[in-house]
Amino acid sequence: MHHSGLRRLFTALTGTGFALGALTVWAVSAADRHNTPWLAGTVPAALSVGSVAAGALLAHRALPGTPAAQLRKISMAFAASWLPLLAEPSPWAAVVAVLVPGAVLTPLITSAFLTTEALSAPGMVTEAYAWLIAAVGTGQAAGTALAGLTTTHHPHTTAALPALGAAFTTAVHLASRRHMRPGHPEHR
Repeated sequence: MHHSGLRRLFTALTGTGFALGALTVWAVSAADRHNTPWLAGTVPAALSVGSVAAGALLAHRALPGTPAAQLRKISMAFAASWLPLLAEPSPWAAVVAVLVPGAVLTPLITSAFLTTEALSAPGMVTEAYAWLIAAVGTGQAAGTALAGLTTTHHPHTTAALPALGAAFTTAVHLASRRHMRPGHPEHR
């Protein structure tokens, strides 16, 4: 964590985790509102299907640009991909809608791991990967907690939380552009 870009990257990824945690609670809430119990499990499963499909499609393709540049572009797509949930879609439309953020999640996390590797000090990559996973997990816990608090009294607000988490990720990536270069002079 000596590189300021790593600290910024991990901060940004808490927003990614936040979006994922909030989605799980939103799915349960939507299942209750629509009286469709199957939706609670199907929405997170659809997110995973989108992620696996993107991974299969991208497995043998290199994305253009540096991993840090990829992160900025992909995080913008990730934030935009959550917008259909704001319309409170029907159950089947919600399942289809979350395929898109799932598909964007795989290149986002891949670029995050590649950026982590590029910014880590020699011999510290494994520890940095652990911090990356912890950042996503911490964000996921926060998203789950906040969505759980809002879903009872403000269920429509819960639909906005994944987009807000993803927007946070984008904002931090965009603000950190100059810090995401290997060998950046600021290592405090």
